[in-house]
Amino acid sequence: MSAWQPLPDELPPEVRHFVEQLRLLKDRTGLSLVALGARTAYSKSSWQRYLNGTQPPPRQAVVALCRVAAEDAERFGVRWELAVRAWPRPAPQTVPPSRPPHPVGAGAGAPSG
Repeated sequence: MSAWQPLPDELPPEVRHFVEQLRLLKDRTGLSLVALGARTAYSKSSWQRYLNGTQPPPRQAVVALCRVAAEDAERFGVRWELAVRAWPRPAPQTVPPSRPPHPVGAGAGAPSG
């Protein structure tokens, strides 16, 4: 069994439960994250984000993991829907408004002569 890092405290219970179930499913396969990535077409780093609760996995990634683990994808699909609805959204980044260009005064930049 893998030594997983603790999940973030702020994860909602639905998300925490879903990620814990994904971890168990991944562990049952006996595959490393690299091997899981090769078998599912999702990279090792993507699986790290999904299995550490930092990013929700796409539904197709869950289906791919279920296929590798010989698990019922429909059952996990329901769990995925509940988790995705509850998954914390990143705070929108506020971008300061851009300044309009300085107007060029009459004659400024015009050739003198």
